[in-house]
This record gives sequence, C-alpha cells and structure tokens, in this order.
Amino acid sequence: MKKILFALTFIMVGIAQASNDDVHFKAGFSAFRDKNYAASKKEFEISSGNGNSNAQAVLGALYYNGLGVRQNYSTAKEWFEKACDNGDQSGCDAYKRLNERGY
Repeated sequence: MKKILFALTFIMVGIAQASNDDVHFKAGFSAFRDKNYAASKKEFEISSGNGNSNAQAVLGALYYNGLGVRQNYSTAKEWFEKACDNGDQSGCDAYKRLNERGY
C-alpha cells in the first residue's frame, strides 16, 4: 500500500503541471495534498467529467487505496479503464494489473 500511495503522490506531482488549465484538477490536487480526500474526490470527479484522464486515473487510485472512499478494486478498475481509454498510460498499467488479479 505504501508503494502505491507513494506512486500516486509522484504521479500527481507530475501531472499537476500538465493540468494547469483545469481548476477542478488543481483544487483536487490541493485537497489531496492536505489529506482532505473527500474534497479531493469531489473535485477530481468534476475534472473527470470534463474529460481529464489524469483525474480519472487519480480517482482509480483513490478507490484502489481507500482514500476518502471505501476501498473497492472493481470501482478502481473502472476509473483506470476510463483513464486508459482517454490516453493515460498510468491508468492503462493499473487497469492491466487489476485485470490480471481478476478484478
């Protein structure tokens, strides 16, 4: 779990630069950094609805790790699939790992 959480944090720092034009993604990132995962989830859901594949991947990671939500690998896989379908490689990789584990 620590490895996944560290990877999530690293990914978010990197993609924050790529998502500068998305105010909801930035707000979600800020809330995540403050460990306010419920607010983070809300902002990432809005950003995801606007087609942000990075936000979709982060939502998958929130569900995977149970941060601000009940841990749910099936829901995480759905978010990772959306991210992958929209071109996010980390979403593709996570989707593949969960698929290999039978989720």
